[in-house]
Amino acid sequence: MNIVQELTKDLGGNYYQDDQKKGYTPGGTFISKNSYGLIKKENYSIKIYCFENMGIRAVNTIDGSPFKITLIIPFALKKEQSIFPRSFFQKIISRTPTSNNTLSNHAKTVLKKYSLKGNKELTNYILNDSFLTEILPNHILYITTKIENDISILNLRPNESVTTTIELNRLYSIIDRLGEVIFKHRFILKK
Repeated sequence: MNIVQELTKDLGGNYYQDDQKKGYTPGGTFISKNSYGLIKKENYSIKIYCFENMGIRAVNTIDGSPFKITLIIPFALKKEQSIFPRSFFQKIISRTPTSNNTLSNHAKTVLKKYSLKGNKELTNYILNDSFLTEILPNHILYITTKIENDISILNLRPNESVTTTIELNRLYSIIDRLGEVIFKHRFILKK
């Protein structure tokens, strides 16, 4: 049993797996067998994807984490949100508002490590949530939002090794908490 299947089972969700696909490239044979788990909550849904490449890859190909966790919210947000690690140059040239006394030390650490762009209201709710501000600095994550018609999709992509169910569950807890924060403040955040 793979870790997506195991975590999905533990969370009471449904697990789906694609058939094995095989392709040939100049860099070698590409064999994939993608899978995902779907966890339906009362107010939103979460999908945990595993893009598994079982083939031979070219030497210069970069492999990232095969996991992506998606939060599907049944309404459109006013603005998209993106959260990504600050680059070395961003840390040098940008001024982080760490002198704000209303923010906790954990929130100031998040602002030092991550760039939060887009939805200012959602950024404020994230920085005022004690769970998110404590756990985000411990990971290297990319979170992006896509708004389609009347739904919002937040994608979390880790840029770190995830090898156990416990590690994947930590990432799941981040996106789950984001869903709770967004749904709690939906009247302010939605169009």
